[in-house]
Amino acid sequence: MIRLLSVGSGSSGNCFYLEINGKKLLIDLGLPAKTIRNALKTVGCEFGDIDAVLITHTHSDHIRGLAVSRKHLSCPIYSSEISCAALFPFGPVPIPIGRPFEVADGINVTAFETSHDCPGSIGFRFDYEGGAFGYATDLGCMTERIRETLKGCECIVLESNHDTDMLRSGPYPYVLKRRILSDSGHLSNESCAEAAAFFARNGTENLFLAHLSRENNDPETALRTAEEALKSLPVSVRVLSPGCDEAVCIE
Repeated sequence: MIRLLSVGSGSSGNCFYLEINGKKLLIDLGLPAKTIRNALKTVGCEFGDIDAVLITHTHSDHIRGLAVSRKHLSCPIYSSEISCAALFPFGPVPIPIGRPFEVADGINVTAFETSHDCPGSIGFRFDYEGGAFGYATDLGCMTERIRETLKGCECIVLESNHDTDMLRSGPYPYVLKRRILSDSGHLSNESCAEAAAFFARNGTENLFLAHLSRENNDPETALRTAEEALKSLPVSVRVLSPGCDEAVCIE
């Protein structure tokens, strides 16, 4: 069984709690330590209970709470070799790219590179007794390698950052719009939906939309876009945008 709690997901800060067969993990520490601590209490967990932390990349919305949180953690922190060099003061451990690596008893993680404008940016596939789980945000674009790595995961957290029309007509300056729309920016609702259909045809039963933009997206639009792409498929997929106030369990 896995349990997932979105502590925060978006430009204001990212942190996910992931519990797999009793092992407790955190993905990113992009919120104040107090916010993360309070969220963990809702699932009966403390910083000292965490078995491993995985950092996707070093943009501030993914590591903002690292310095303070690290003081209360007794577990290893994993990230890519490039990110580890930047995070050196916090004693991170490099995780290999493209091959399984045990981060907790019975949990093997395969890291994959993401097309994002931050050196060393990665996502994760978790393999464990009973299934597989995927985590892919800050993508820029969905590459064939990511598709193949996450193929067969029963549950995937997938970026659905923006609605393209909302972004193009919105208040962001042109340079920022161009960055977000580029292959090293963020994944749109439409690209997310296309990827969701691929994953649904290859075993995914639960899809969690993540890293939604407050200015250029909304949960209803993201959900509708994903569900529209999935409705004609001969499979059933639960599509959710995780809230920060309750955990979701997947049997």
